[in-house]
Amino acid sequence: MLDTFFRVLTNLFYLVPFQVRRFKVKEPDSQVLAAGATKARKIGKDSKVQYEAGWIAARRGALILTQEKLVCGSWQIPLSTINNALLLRVRSLFVKGLVLKLSTTDGCHYQFGLQYDPAWETQTALKLTIEEGKIKHSVFSIALRVILVIWLIWVLIRWLS
Repeated sequence: MLDTFFRVLTNLFYLVPFQVRRFKVKEPDSQVLAAGATKARKIGKDSKVQYEAGWIAARRGALILTQEKLVCGSWQIPLSTINNALLLRVRSLFVKGLVLKLSTTDGCHYQFGLQYDPAWETQTALKLTIEEGKIKHSVFSIALRVILVIWLIWVLIRWLS
């Protein structure tokens, strides 16, 4: 229930229904199999899924899956060029999420963070390996969280005095 609420809210915030409609106008013969709000990274080498500085500048938008390709903004990834696709089911506090990791024949690697949506697991166009996973924390993300907690405590103390 909470997963559905966050998915709907995030999709509205990222204007996913509008982006899907715009995609369908541009490509009326394409059938949208799954779509969702995403934070996306294109990286030069395969890497672990973890909270790190690279996610700060990640592309934000809609990830759209059709029978032929994945589309995220100007990125158009033909399914025929995908070597490996891994869908990680992750949990963050009380909410489930997904991370789609791809590698392509031209040596590109992508990571797409998504809200949990069963449509990604049940689609059959993109051959996926589905695994349970955890998102690790980099040293940077741990340090950033510690600084944030210290700052919040300082603000609270100043407000109470």
